[in-house]
Amino acid sequence: MGKLSPAPGSHKHDKEGYISLKRTGKAKGSPLPEINLLLDSKDNFKILQVADLHFSTGHGICRDTFPALETNVECLADDRTLAFVEKVLDLEKPDLVVLTGDQIFGESCPDSETALLKAVAPFIKRKIPYTFSFGNHDDEEGSLSASQLLSFVLTLPYSYASFGPSDVSGNGNYVWTVSPKNNKKAAAITLYFLDSHKYSPYPKTYPGYDWIKEDQIKFRTC
Repeated sequence: MGKLSPAPGSHKHDKEGYISLKRTGKAKGSPLPEINLLLDSKDNFKILQVADLHFSTGHGICRDTFPALETNVECLADDRTLAFVEKVLDLEKPDLVVLTGDQIFGESCPDSETALLKAVAPFIKRKIPYTFSFGNHDDEEGSLSASQLLSFVLTLPYSYASFGPSDVSGNGNYVWTVSPKNNKKAAAITLYFLDSHKYSPYPKTYPGYDWIKEDQIKFRTC
């Protein structure tokens, strides 16, 4: 394998090369269980929103830690973030996790797959379904575009992400419903997921971030 140069956000403990491996097909005798989004016996449904993980290939570096660390203390950013996410999952036990952007920090991801797998590993381990939308950093200078990232997410266990209609702007405009436990065909809650895009297409006139498009609004209300 050829060597990769260390990523801009890499840590001195990170290795020089990273490999992602995808196995196709299901192992015999161990099919993944079918997951339905259902209210519990008390008609509750708990959603955990996870945003701005900013995972890197490797350990990542810490920025603006709270509480502040001593200057001589070594900080492995992704390890700290993972520990926090794991703790929250075990405390809250959500029925669904909604990731709402910047799961990975593209410019420090020469191998975006490994960083993205790191982000979803805690949910897969606990068999918790999760959905995806992307932010402005996920594919910024990384090894995969937003469309490629979403295609990869669709292959992962317990992923409830979707491309959505091809005639609607962006990647990942879709709808999921949560049903009563005794009627899986009914809709007790409707969840809409829309791509908010990245930066303004007209920075001189409208500086800053992009916005939801008209066809997305029509898709949401149809």
